[in-house]
Amino acid sequence: RVLLDTFASEDDLVLTRDGQLAHLDSQVKLTESHIDKLQVNLDKMIDRAADIERRGDTPSDEMVANITSVRAQIAENEAFIATKEQEKTDIRARFAMDIERFRELKGN
Repeated sequence: RVLLDTFASEDDLVLTRDGQLAHLDSQVKLTESHIDKLQVNLDKMIDRAADIERRGDTPSDEMVANITSVRAQIAENEAFIATKEQEKTDIRARFAMDIERFRELKGN
């Protein structure tokens, strides 16, 4: 009943599904862009630390902590993307079932 009350046609279901997927896609793309920036920053920090080590010195604790922090941020963002990809899979599966049930209810 909820399905029929919420959606007037199968196209409405498809549009809703596609809208939800597009929203998740935009979140993923934004996060990937952020990861790219973090990776550039990480690479620069690692290069600086390597230069210091080549001179025979030890990178500061702050520098090491910053490298660790950026690596953790990248990992968190990658986990976020994995979660969003799973959400997309779940949405596709849920809407596939809803569309099939909608067709049954409408007699198509």
